[in-house]
Amino acid sequence: IYAKMAFGLKRGGTPANELRAMYANAVRRKSSLSPVYRHWDETLRGSAAGRMAKAMQSTLPASEFGLLSIAEENQALVQGLEFLAVSVKRVGEMRSGFITAIRSTALPLFMLLCGIVATDWYFFPQLEETLARREWPIVTRLVATIAHELGSVMAIFMLFAPILIGAWIWSL
Repeated sequence: IYAKMAFGLKRGGTPANELRAMYANAVRRKSSLSPVYRHWDETLRGSAAGRMAKAMQSTLPASEFGLLSIAEENQALVQGLEFLAVSVKRVGEMRSGFITAIRSTALPLFMLLCGIVATDWYFFPQLEETLARREWPIVTRLVATIAHELGSVMAIFMLFAPILIGAWIWSL
């Protein structure tokens, strides 16, 4: 949206004409953004009194609104829109990279934790049948204790995991 607007303004268009054209194109394509364009166009012609940042204020994040408002006040709207277009693209790339990093480490970590818990549930009880826990080597006792505690924590986590995952995804 920002890149389209900057391109139109570079060609000599006005914010009102560009928003009207974007709205007409969105209606023709039956885009889900047409109500947003209509709101911006109506607000720009009405209460915003020709100020594009004020027209878009209710639908933009505060950081983007602040930058757009400053650019408009300094008569650098085209440069501000171009900067926002690049910034939004870069933020999307960073978010995608972050999510990819989380996904690439989450599965191996989950498999390791499941392996430790499975060891606690299967291997250590069999070992206790043949040898009392107090006679185990110190490292084996330590691993068994950690695995048991980790199993308890994972059981609690599994109860709340859908809520935590949903909240995390919603926050992005």
